[in-house]
Amino acid sequence: ALENWAECQRELEGVKLPAGRGVSAGTVVYLQALCAEKLLNVSEAERLYKVASESPDSWLTEDGPEIKELAGRRLAQLRPAIRR
Repeated sequence: ALENWAECQRELEGVKLPAGRGVSAGTVVYLQALCAEKLLNVSEAERLYKVASESPDSWLTEDGPEIKELAGRRLAQLRPAIRR
């Protein structure tokens, strides 16, 4: 179902992709972070975005964008101004 973040999170738990270029393990971690964020689990989202941001060759789709950049942006938006 559209925007059923809990179901999406459950489905992603079973997805295992290799690390590397393109849609890969970093992509899965980024999508898991999005689910955690939407489910208001900010600490888990932050942890997962950090992991995803360390995946320099992972992309969201075959043509990009790069997961490293997407995760970095989301991570910056999650951090309250006080923590910066």
